[in-house]
Amino acid sequence: SGAKSSATAAKVLLMKLKLHAVGDKGIPQSERVYLQIVPPLSRKLAPLGFFFSKKWPVGKMVDMAASHYGLPNDPSQAKKLRLFSMSSGAAFSMSSRLETLQELASGQRAILEYSTTEQLGSTEKYS
Repeated sequence: SGAKSSATAAKVLLMKLKLHAVGDKGIPQSERVYLQIVPPLSRKLAPLGFFFSKKWPVGKMVDMAASHYGLPNDPSQAKKLRLFSMSSGAAFSMSSRLETLQELASGQRAILEYSTTEQLGSTEKYS
């Protein structure tokens, strides 16, 4: 069935993420959330696995991923670097804590992109 194969795919992705993810080694295992981050399309970089603390706000996750990818991240610019949902294309609030966002459970993917809006047109080009 489709649902069963996607659940299996998610488990495999999570196993791969845990093997290769980058993050702050000081985060206790019990607090780690493993996500695949898809970088801005204009940068032509590969998606990478990261682990973040579930207690972190989205803004701190964006800062860490931007720093790892070497992306300019200036909040005073009109086009801001934001984290978007892979399924809905909606931006996550920069102050939301990771543990409160069901869509960002371990093994999920999210999009890091420059945008002037709270919504990406389509996420298909990111998958």
